[in-house]
Amino acid sequence: MSDDPNPVSARDQHSLLRVARCAAEAALTGAAYERASDPTVVNGAFGGAFVTLWNGRTLRGCIGRFVETLDIVAVVGAAGASVVRDGRFAVNPVTLDEMSRINVEVSVLSALMPVDGPAAIVPGVHGIVVRKGQRTGCFLPKVATDRSWTVEEFLTQCCVQKAGLDGDAWRSADTQMLVFTAQVFSETVEN
Repeated sequence: MSDDPNPVSARDQHSLLRVARCAAEAALTGAAYERASDPTVVNGAFGGAFVTLWNGRTLRGCIGRFVETLDIVAVVGAAGASVVRDGRFAVNPVTLDEMSRINVEVSVLSALMPVDGPAAIVPGVHGIVVRKGQRTGCFLPKVATDRSWTVEEFLTQCCVQKAGLDGDAWRSADTQMLVFTAQVFSETVEN
C-alpha cells in the first residue's frame, strides 16, 4: 500500500483550500457554490477528502467523503459546503463572521484498503474505518497521534465514538477494518 495518494502539488493544495473556503462561505450565505467560477483541475486518482475547520486549536467542523474519484475538486467543494453544518456543532454553528478566524484544512485520501488486524495499522500514518453491520466509524490518521493512542485505543475509540459500537467490536470476525492514508494541508490564519 502506498503511504501517499497521488501527491497534491503546492499549487493544487492552494486551489483546493480556496475551493473548501469558498464553498463553506457560500453555504453560510445560503448560496450554492459555483464551481464554474473555479477553473481548478487537480489530476490524479483519489479515495476521497475531508475538510476540517479550526478556530485556533478548537475544532469547528470536520466532514468528508470516501469516494474513489478523479474529480477531487468536486469532493472538496461538497465537503466544504457541508462542514459548516457539522451536526456536532448544531448548538453553536460556524458563522460567516467567524470564517475570518477559521483555518481550513483539507485531507486528500488514498483508497481504502482492508486489513486483517491491528498489526497492519500504523498510528499517524493510517486512518481507520471500522464497519459492522449498518454501523461505520472513521478517524483521520492524525487523531491517534494527537491523542497519544495505541493502535488498540485507536480502534476502540473509533468503535465507541464514531460507530456507536462496543469498544471491543473491532475484535469481532464480522467487523471490517480498513485503512487509508491522507495528505493533509491547511491555511494559516492568524487568530
